[in-house]
Amino acid sequence: MAPDRDGKIFGADRGNHRAHGGSARLLVALCAATLLSVPAVQHVAELRAPARAGAGAVDGGLPQCYDVLRTLPAPRELGRVRGLDDALDLLPTVPELLDYERSLEGASVVSRLLRPWLQVWLSRVLGVGTERAWIGRNGWLFHGQAVTHLTGPGFLEERILIRRVRDVAGRESAPHPDPIPAITDFRDQLAERDIELVVMPVPPK
Repeated sequence: MAPDRDGKIFGADRGNHRAHGGSARLLVALCAATLLSVPAVQHVAELRAPARAGAGAVDGGLPQCYDVLRTLPAPRELGRVRGLDDALDLLPTVPELLDYERSLEGASVVSRLLRPWLQVWLSRVLGVGTERAWIGRNGWLFHGQAVTHLTGPGFLEERILIRRVRDVAGRESAPHPDPIPAITDFRDQLAERDIELVVMPVPPK
C-alpha cells in the first residue's frame, strides 16, 4: 500500500477509522441505554406499585410522567385562539414546569436509590458536597444558597429582581421579588406604636 503525501498508509488509516467508529457506536449505545433505563425503571415501578412509587396522579393510574398532559390546553381553549398572544397564553408557565420537574425528581425510584450513595461519595471522596450543601474547611457544611447570597450579586439588583419575577410568574400567591416595600410597611406600622424596627443581618454560621 502506497503512503499518502503525509506518510500515512491508506489501508491502515481506514482500519483505524473503522475501529474508532465501532467505539463511538458503543458509547452512543451505552449512553442511550443509560438515558432510557431511568424512565423504563420508573414506569415499571409505578405500574407495579403506584401508591408506593408516587404514581396515580393522572386519571387511570398512569405513571407520574404523564402529569404533563394536564398542562395541555383543552380543545375548547384551542378553539378560542385568535392570534399569537392567545396561543402563548395557553403555554405552561415556568412555575408549572418547575413544579412538574420537582414532582418527578421526588418520586424517582432511581434517584431515591442512588442519591444517598452519590452524596456520600461526593462529600467523603471528592469533598465537593452537593448542590444544596457545600463543604468548607474542617468539614463544615454550608447551605449553598446562603453562600450564594454572600458571594453572588445583590438580591436587589435589577436583573436579579427581573429573574425572580420571571421565576414566580403564574403563581396565584407569588412572593414579591423586592422585600423592601414589605419591610418599610412593617416599619411604619411599628412606628405608629412608637416601636423602632432594627434590621440586622445574621450569618448562617
